[in-house]
Amino acid sequence: MPANKPVGKEPTSPAGVMAVLALRLLWRGAGGRSAAMLATSLIIAVAVVATLTLTTDRLQRLIYSKASHYLAADARVSGSLPVPAEWREQASDLGLQTAHATTFRAMLFGPGVGVDQPMQLGAVKAVSSSYPLKGDLLVADKPFAQGLVNSVGPQLGEVWLTSRLFAALNVEVGDSLSIGDADFVVAKALIQEPDSPQSVMGFAPRALIHRDDIERTGAIALGSRVNYSMTIAGDLDAINRLEQLLLKELGSHFKWRSAGEGDGPDAGVFQRITNYVMLVAALALVLGAVAIALAADEFARSQYRNVALLKTLGLVPRAILQVFAWQLSALALLGSVVGLLFGWLFQLGLLKIIAGLMPNYLPPPNVIAFIIPVLSGITVLLLFAGPRFWQLHKISPLAVLRARIIPATTGHWWLGLVAIAVLVALLTRHIALTSFASLALLVAFFAVRFIVLASIGLLAKWHAGASGIWRLGLGQWLNYRDQNATQAAVFGLIFMVLFSVYSARTHLLSAWQQQIPEGAPNHFVFNIYDHQKEDVKNFIETSAKNASPFYAMTRGRVVQVNDKPWKQQLESSPNEQSNNYERELNLTWSSTLQDDNEVVAGQWWTNAEESSPLFVSIEEGYANGANILVGDTLEFSLSGQNVTAQVANIRTLSWQSMRPNFFIIFNRKPLPFIASNWITSFNLPEENKLAVNALIQKFPSITLIEIDQTLKNIKGLVDQLGKAVEYLLALMVLAALMVLITGMLVTLPLRLRTSALMRAFGAGKAVISYALWVEFLILGFIAGFVACIGAELIVRFWLAGALKLSDVGFLDTWLWGIPVVMCILTSFGVLATGKSLTVAPSQLLKAEN
Repeated sequence: MPANKPVGKEPTSPAGVMAVLALRLLWRGAGGRSAAMLATSLIIAVAVVATLTLTTDRLQRLIYSKASHYLAADARVSGSLPVPAEWREQASDLGLQTAHATTFRAMLFGPGVGVDQPMQLGAVKAVSSSYPLKGDLLVADKPFAQGLVNSVGPQLGEVWLTSRLFAALNVEVGDSLSIGDADFVVAKALIQEPDSPQSVMGFAPRALIHRDDIERTGAIALGSRVNYSMTIAGDLDAINRLEQLLLKELGSHFKWRSAGEGDGPDAGVFQRITNYVMLVAALALVLGAVAIALAADEFARSQYRNVALLKTLGLVPRAILQVFAWQLSALALLGSVVGLLFGWLFQLGLLKIIAGLMPNYLPPPNVIAFIIPVLSGITVLLLFAGPRFWQLHKISPLAVLRARIIPATTGHWWLGLVAIAVLVALLTRHIALTSFASLALLVAFFAVRFIVLASIGLLAKWHAGASGIWRLGLGQWLNYRDQNATQAAVFGLIFMVLFSVYSARTHLLSAWQQQIPEGAPNHFVFNIYDHQKEDVKNFIETSAKNASPFYAMTRGRVVQVNDKPWKQQLESSPNEQSNNYERELNLTWSSTLQDDNEVVAGQWWTNAEESSPLFVSIEEGYANGANILVGDTLEFSLSGQNVTAQVANIRTLSWQSMRPNFFIIFNRKPLPFIASNWITSFNLPEENKLAVNALIQKFPSITLIEIDQTLKNIKGLVDQLGKAVEYLLALMVLAALMVLITGMLVTLPLRLRTSALMRAFGAGKAVISYALWVEFLILGFIAGFVACIGAELIVRFWLAGALKLSDVGFLDTWLWGIPVVMCILTSFGVLATGKSLTVAPSQLLKAEN
């Protein structure tokens, strides 16, 4: 290009030349520091959001994996009739695996003759050779031993027994016993099944045999209570097609259940951790947006004189826009690539913490998990930095050379805020709650500015009456009131997000710990008759602890509501799974409301006598699903007799309390001679585990449910997820720290210039240092106060709903939040401005110019 040819008359600049020019300007001179700040902010935003979206994607896969393990398959068809062979053929045609199980009650007989022969009523589960399709069977060579994984069920002629059946039947591994008419060899101790019944009313104790041995036992006859099931595993699309084919044929005798429909006792725990990760990702995006917005403004200021120089040399506005486009593209590429790399590494660190919960193989994350963080970072970068560059290219060189400050505009800020709200809604999938939270953050930001600006008069009066360093510090605050107001709002937002994540983490861990409190009952015992109750009570007092009261229990079903047949009532109800309501229920009666129950409609009754009117209390979910209201009249069928009772109240209950709970409770015994037995729960320490065998041998008719292994697994899971939550909090602290540094660096030149001028006019280092302390203490107090208010609102009205937290109360951040923010901001501020006390004022002023 000829030397005397004006640059502005160049018809078209080659893309390569413009790219080189853009990159040189990007990292040269004053733009180098601000460009690094902007790139770092983008990297942090992409890295944190990538960490959390990648983790969430894998956690969702983990939830499904765990759920399928509790089902021992991806789906199950179960019912009271044998599963048709055509259904198995349809599954096979779709390339799916199947396994079959038949469960029934039978008497188990140990070795011996006559009265010396031990016997026990047990639940026999006969499985096919392919069982289980998912999950692991844990077996051992002796009862109560550490279980080892076994991938297939028992062979023909073998029986696997739950540990306590060994003592009840007086057998060891290798001995023989009888089930009905057939003899079996005791081959293993059954420690755990993947699909063991979690309900305390489930069959127990368990004996596992091969499905082809059923006929030999002769235990299934006409009228026997038998449950048949077919489990299915394979491609999810094929399973969905099979479900559509079978739904029309299920009728009233069969039920389809897919993995993920609340399977397993820890499904709620995983759902909460997934929601928590998504909410942390959303708040991390807010932090990243704040950092990018601050850095973009600073970067635009640093490029101000470059624009003047380029225009003076004749570069046309369109070419300047191309330069800025190349710069933004370079920053977006750098931030996306490096951010994704760090996000992947951080995600691996998080997965390592919860490695014990993960399946042996996890498929790679979905592509969308990589796209979301990149799209979020680039969107925020373009919305906050793009308009600033657009504004720059229109300014004349003379205006640039005369002015130091870019004229303020707010349009792109509003557009950026709307974009952030949309991105957060997409991340959390809680549109209503996100709208409220976004509005709350917006109100908080402008409320801080208003409060600060409105308090100028009060600060001015305080300034007039102050002396020494307080007068000087307040003076600096008043001189830069607009910048300080904005900075207080930004810092308040940073700590608001951090306090919200911390408080949510605290309440989440507390909720998990309360879900299974220390010493919670780990055994249920029922089918206790009146003459056995005292002995069972003595056993609990001697060997166990934390026992629940004894509750009388009988079986019954609802037949009418307000003279309307129960089936018609269910047809008009919102619940689609009517099978759950048509079955018999376990009913009880009590004059005392259980501690973990709470009346939400109506009133609990006082002590009722035999002549008192008959009332019932209904569990809230059951009442809602069947359209039952307080005041309705229900008719029950109990032991072949019908009784009528009025609904006195509706209550909530805690199924996680590990205590007996009932959908329906009468205020008194509904019939004088109704058949009933007793149920209770208790905590049996591991060292007393074998003591229960004596009780079972003495009363073989009672049923004992052992859930101690399940509780132990859940506690281990909660401990590991607790570490994951701490890891996420550490990531948020790191992100907040970087945003805080960015916020400090943005106003650092102004503060250095002010301190240099004060030193030039004779102010001592100590005076300037104390003045800075005062200024940052005021800033910290305002930011801390706003952070506490904002965190209170966010946790109470957003996170509590999304994470299903109750009894949030006032956050403890009110006790320590404001002092902590004051200390952090003051320390950071004094360290950042320390240069003003050590470098000569002339050098600082020259650097500014």
